[in-house]
Amino acid sequence: MVTEISQTQAAGEKDGALPEKIEIEPTPQMATVNKTEMVQSGPVTNDKAELAAIRYAKTDANLREGPGTKFAVIIVVPKGGQVSVMETKGGWSRVQVDVNTAGWMANSTIVKDRS
Repeated sequence: MVTEISQTQAAGEKDGALPEKIEIEPTPQMATVNKTEMVQSGPVTNDKAELAAIRYAKTDANLREGPGTKFAVIIVVPKGGQVSVMETKGGWSRVQVDVNTAGWMANSTIVKDRS
């Protein structure tokens, strides 16, 4: 763009005439806005449990990879250990123990109040 103006001025100076007025239109500014939606990481149902309800281990309880004794034990939640109930399925609840640990506990091992 600078070269173009310089050439026009040089040409105008040779002829003795002034160069034409050059108007530059501003480039329109465009912004892209993405719609953000909250996405749930997995199905959460309310089958006799409050969603993300705080509960406690009634006894030392196995935290399992799935809802049943056939699933491997991840850790043992100590008696009185706090869990967040996310979902229930039959006699089992999917719980979050901490930020990095989640699994399934038998409902019979979970109580509403810490004992």
